[in-house]
Amino acid sequence: MTTEAPWWRIGAMRLLSERAGIDRLAKIREDFRGEIVAGFEYRSKPCSVCETPGVCCLDEHFVNLRVSRLEAAAIRNAVSELDAKARSAVFSRLSKIDKNAEFYSCPLFQTGVGCLVHDTAKPLPCIAHACYERKEDLPPDELLAEREVEIDKLNRRVYGKSEPFLPIPVALSRLLDLPADDRNGDQQPKEDEVIPEGQIVPRYRLHHDTEQQ
Repeated sequence: MTTEAPWWRIGAMRLLSERAGIDRLAKIREDFRGEIVAGFEYRSKPCSVCETPGVCCLDEHFVNLRVSRLEAAAIRNAVSELDAKARSAVFSRLSKIDKNAEFYSCPLFQTGVGCLVHDTAKPLPCIAHACYERKEDLPPDELLAEREVEIDKLNRRVYGKSEPFLPIPVALSRLLDLPADDRNGDQQPKEDEVIPEGQIVPRYRLHHDTEQQ
């Protein structure tokens, strides 16, 4: 059995290419989705019967999701595969968002369609979010936290260092002018770029901690 090397030996490891990192991220996402669907989602109110469709994504006083650089890269790739009209709409929504705002209306939501990256790059907190009538039915925070640790490790395998998780509009805007895969997979991280593992600060709250009645 092989195990991932501890952080102090990461400098001796080959970096993953961004494409390989995105593929591994997809596996983390699908495993997490399976856990949520099988263990929790059936207790929630279906989006199909929501009286205010899309409010979770469009209410700029509600959404304060943060994503890693690798997740932003996966979203960028997913947006690049949309048709020209949908891509243009995403860019237009991005341009109207205050990049200094703590909360924002998600530019990836399209009225009448839903999340444009639902099947390809949906962030894990969005997968975990649903309308639960009882607080005790919510997925435990620990379930997401474990996956976030995996994502942080994966980011360091791709980029050689930990980077702050940023709001989707900020993270995505920073990557729009970069090529889809700007690493060759052979570059080694510099020793002074290696950051020890630490506690992962919660990067989101889709008002997950709001009292549910």
